[in-house]
Amino acid sequence: AQGLAAQLTADFTAPPMLGKDTAAVLADVLGYSAETIDQLIGSGAVSVYAPAAEPIPA
Repeated sequence: AQGLAAQLTADFTAPPMLGKDTAAVLADVLGYSAETIDQLIGSGAVSVYAPAAEPIPA
Protein backbone atom coordinates (compact mmCIF):
# COMPACT_ATOMS: atom_id res chain seq x y z
CA ALA A 1 0.00 0.00 0.00
CA GLN A 2 1.17 3.49 -0.81
CA GLY A 3 1.48 5.55 2.37
CA LEU A 4 1.97 9.21 3.05
CA ALA A 5 5.72 8.96 2.41
CA ALA A 6 5.07 7.79 -1.16
CA GLN A 7 2.68 10.68 -1.73
CA LEU A 8 5.23 13.20 -0.45
CA THR A 9 7.95 11.93 -2.80
CA ALA A 10 5.84 12.26 -5.94
CA ASP A 11 7.46 13.90 -8.95
CA PHE A 12 7.60 17.67 -8.67
CA THR A 13 7.82 20.11 -11.53
CA ALA A 14 8.31 23.82 -11.11
CA PRO A 15 5.64 26.22 -12.34
CA PRO A 16 6.29 28.15 -15.55
CA MET A 17 8.40 31.28 -15.34
CA LEU A 18 6.44 34.49 -14.76
CA GLY A 19 5.13 35.69 -18.11
CA LYS A 20 6.03 32.52 -20.01
CA ASP A 21 2.42 31.70 -20.92
CA THR A 22 1.09 35.27 -21.09
CA ALA A 23 0.85 35.50 -24.88
CA ALA A 24 -0.74 32.05 -25.13
CA VAL A 25 -3.37 32.92 -22.52
CA LEU A 26 -4.16 36.22 -24.20
CA ALA A 27 -4.55 34.49 -27.56
CA ASP A 28 -6.08 31.12 -26.68
CA VAL A 29 -8.21 32.00 -23.66
CA LEU A 30 -9.12 35.63 -24.29
CA GLY A 31 -9.04 35.53 -28.10
CA TYR A 32 -6.71 38.52 -28.57
CA SER A 33 -5.05 38.92 -31.95
CA ALA A 34 -1.27 38.85 -32.34
CA GLU A 35 -1.37 42.57 -33.15
CA THR A 36 -3.26 43.36 -29.94
CA ILE A 37 -0.88 41.22 -27.89
CA ASP A 38 2.11 43.01 -29.44
CA GLN A 39 0.52 46.37 -28.56
CA LEU A 40 -0.08 45.27 -24.96
CA ILE A 41 3.52 44.09 -24.63
CA GLY A 42 4.87 47.22 -26.31
CA SER A 43 2.89 49.51 -24.02
CA GLY A 44 4.07 47.65 -20.93
CA ALA A 45 0.52 46.62 -19.99
CA VAL A 46 1.65 42.97 -19.88
CA SER A 47 5.03 41.30 -19.60
CA VAL A 48 6.32 38.18 -21.26
CA TYR A 49 9.14 35.90 -20.18
CA ALA A 50 12.43 36.67 -21.89
CA PRO A 51 15.30 34.36 -20.92
CA ALA A 52 18.68 35.94 -20.34
CA ALA A 53 20.91 36.05 -23.41
CA GLU A 54 23.75 34.49 -21.42
CA PRO A 55 23.61 32.13 -18.45
CA ILE A 56 23.95 33.79 -15.08
CA PRO A 57 27.18 32.62 -13.43
CA ALA A 58 26.80 30.55 -10.27
